Amino acid sequence: MKFLNEKELLETLRELDVPEWKIKEIVDRFKGKLIYFRKKIVNKELKKRYARLIRVGYTRQQAVEMLEREFELPKYRVMRITRGLNGKD
Repeated sequence: MKFLNEKELLETLRELDVPEWKIKEIVDRFKGKLIYFRKKIVNKELKKRYARLIRVGYTRQQAVEMLEREFELPKYRVMRITRGLNGKD
């Protein structure tokens, strides 16, 4: 069974007469997984964009600054995500 959003999940659980405390537990877990997958997707996209910038000829510092603005992430996060990449992947 796939749920596209939190609202659908809540409606289904209520229809099945699941206790309220259990619903809260399930929804919290669901939210955690959504955040995790969203983070993975952003990291993957950031790495691709970084590799492209390096290949084109930007320095690491310039690429990090551009990605920092584009993805609205702090500089240390961008630096950590792109550590060890050299534009060949």
